[in-house]
Amino acid sequence: MRLAMIVAMGLLGPTAAMAGAFETGDELYGWCSTPDRIALCQAYILGVADSLANGDSVAGFRACFGHDADVNHLQDTVVEFLYRHADQRHYGAASLVAAALADKYACNL
Repeated sequence: MRLAMIVAMGLLGPTAAMAGAFETGDELYGWCSTPDRIALCQAYILGVADSLANGDSVAGFRACFGHDADVNHLQDTVVEFLYRHADQRHYGAASLVAAALADKYACNL
């Protein structure tokens, strides 16, 4: 599943993944790595997570959250994903957050 998501991000290319993107994965990773910007990092991640939790897709990704999905777990998931996929961080942050959360919290329908 993880490999399929990375391939999908690569196929989206900069046009789809960056279309209308206000922030990149590099910017988000910077926020999440700077102690005085953690609140901004968490707020951004929660914004995407709220959309996904509402049943909406983000950049084609869906996620189904369990009871363990608190802000700290979500942040850890996204930061780990951004660390492992540093070559993808130039893409839009929302699509990368959605990919990370969909990978960790896959919907088993």
